[in-house]
Amino acid sequence: MKKISNKNASQYVYKQMEFKANNLSGEIIYSTDINTKPPRTNKLYVVKSYGYYPVFIYSYQTKNWYETEDRYSTSTAKQMSQVRPTGAQIIKHAHMKALIRHPQSEVKIVGGASVSSSKYEETIKELSS
Repeated sequence: MKKISNKNASQYVYKQMEFKANNLSGEIIYSTDINTKPPRTNKLYVVKSYGYYPVFIYSYQTKNWYETEDRYSTSTAKQMSQVRPTGAQIIKHAHMKALIRHPQSEVKIVGGASVSSSKYEETIKELSS
């Protein structure tokens, strides 16, 4: 993974390239939900603050960017402003985590479509508390 400075991270985010900066990182992950039949896998590009807090997610499946509405700290807010992708949909942080854990949750978040997913509802409840 390429080591860069925070100020250069925006080019990597724009191109969905993996990187490690001072306190930002971007990585490609594959999220598989074994509770769907057949199991559903989604390729995601996740930008994290301090290595654990997802601030932006790009879904290769829907070609949508998501941004957490929560601001963990002033430093995280600054990092987000340095790399913010154009057109990101702002969603609750619990929904960001649900996207990573359960790919089918994206349908509920984006389109509000009726998807029977008790696992999604359980995850949101668990992550919101």
